[in-house]
Amino acid sequence: MLHVAALVVIVALGTLFAVAFTVCIYKCLGGARLPTVRPDTFLFLTRKFGRGSKPVVMLIGDSHTHGRLTFDWPSMLAIRRPDLQFVNAGINGEHVGDVLKRIEPILACDPDYATILLGSNERISSVSCGTALCYGQCCGPKQHDAYRVNLHKLFTILLERTKIRHIMVMCFPPGETFADAPLNIVGAEMIEILREVVGEFQTRAEGRLTYVPLAGKYDHFITPQALGDEPQTTWSPVSFVPHVLSAQFHHYVRGVPIDEIARKRGLNFTTDCIHLNSVGALIIADTVEAFLSEVAPRHAAAVDEAAAAAADTTGAAETSPAFETGAVQEEEEGEEKKVSSLSVTVGVSRTASQPVTPVAGAALGSAAALESATAREVERQRSMSTESAHAPDTQPLRLADSTYPATARGSDADKTAQ
Repeated sequence: MLHVAALVVIVALGTLFAVAFTVCIYKCLGGARLPTVRPDTFLFLTRKFGRGSKPVVMLIGDSHTHGRLTFDWPSMLAIRRPDLQFVNAGINGEHVGDVLKRIEPILACDPDYATILLGSNERISSVSCGTALCYGQCCGPKQHDAYRVNLHKLFTILLERTKIRHIMVMCFPPGETFADAPLNIVGAEMIEILREVVGEFQTRAEGRLTYVPLAGKYDHFITPQALGDEPQTTWSPVSFVPHVLSAQFHHYVRGVPIDEIARKRGLNFTTDCIHLNSVGALIIADTVEAFLSEVAPRHAAAVDEAAAAAADTTGAAETSPAFETGAVQEEEEGEEKKVSSLSVTVGVSRTASQPVTPVAGAALGSAAALESATAREVERQRSMSTESAHAPDTQPLRLADSTYPATARGSDADKTAQ
């Protein structure tokens, strides 16, 4: 008995050490760094400088949205749709219940549109208690009931306490393993719960809630033909966390591109069977962009009209030329060039006695800083991604289409043209 007790103590201490080591590595390597434009920073800047005239899109999710363990598709969307403000409310490892605990800053942002991509961690916690403990989550089959209850709470809060025009609810991508693997079987059960809950809210939502079956866009990646008889890397409760930490080390310490990590592991759309590389992440970006193209047409013309109307009503105000996102207007004075403005707003008004301030209230300096930070992050992702991740351009997407392309689109010029 003494030997058994000693063995139990050793195993328990080893487990605690492993969890602590995992948390330290996760925090130190960069995977836990919060998004640049998140609810609290957005609120800080709007309180200080004003909200601006662009509609706000709130991206609610877990690591699939956070953009640190997964390829940063929210930053790509910010480049594709400069007429919108994107706020990244995704945090690694979170369940729907965790989002409810931090819902107030999300509501305070008063978004015009929202996307929801949650449930992946409930799935993992249902099949892997070890992984759940590393994330500080509960584990076991009761995750199904908690997922349903928390989804009800989340949808109720968003529909009743906000004026969001439209909410897009996506089911999470499958794990890059066989369709009949426990991970994907439980995932299918969670997705069915999500679909049922969205259906229950259709009458109450009055057309403001849309369900998009995102998982189906990855089906061709998890066929026996795509995976092969003996995949080089497959998901298991034992290997998952080491694969996550290893990918972080290679990416953030050694500078290995995310897609290169996936290639060396024989994976097509993930780096560790869960977190997405550029191929998997850009499927989400294309899907969300298609949704926004339907419900949020480009607002540049509307904002220009609002700026002109505001200038007319003030009488004494004079409106300066509209600027494109991130554009720098230079004026030559003698032999020197002077940068006169840097703005992500489309119209600026001023009076003779006041400094330049945007009509909609967004600050030139802060907005420029946000845009610059987003652009730098996107360029970092783009420079670290291999060209093989980008397939030829596809046809423009529509939300009503039954299927979406499962590959990344081509050039940024093509994306902007849409």
